[in-house]
Amino acid sequence: MLVADEDVARTDPDGPAAFVWMFYITDETRPWPVSTYQVESIIGKKTPERSGCHQPTEKITGTENPIAWFGQGLRLVDFANPHAPKEIASNDVDGDDRGLVYVLDRRGRHAHRRAGLSTGSARHHTLV
Repeated sequence: MLVADEDVARTDPDGPAAFVWMFYITDETRPWPVSTYQVESIIGKKTPERSGCHQPTEKITGTENPIAWFGQGLRLVDFANPHAPKEIASNDVDGDDRGLVYVLDRRGRHAHRRAGLSTGSARHHTLV
């Protein structure tokens, strides 16, 4: 399970920006944290409000999961090793008429199909 603490209005302005936790939930009554992920460029730095984690995808369909960040853009994070999540794409996002969303970076292009979109909807768009 991915858990994010949205970085909207911090109670501790000197605290770290919000990040993502990975929890082991085979027994849902006893969730166990196994790792965290934070954008590398803001680790250990004081950051303004709305610069940390906003929201991971709501529907997990594989190990590569998009996560939205306030002030840090969209990050594609691979949780194949749940103890060591790693960013695999960021920087630029584009889409096409087929519903594909492209996350582009120096390491290559990753394409993801958008699911559950409706015209004019203000709902969150899930990348799968």
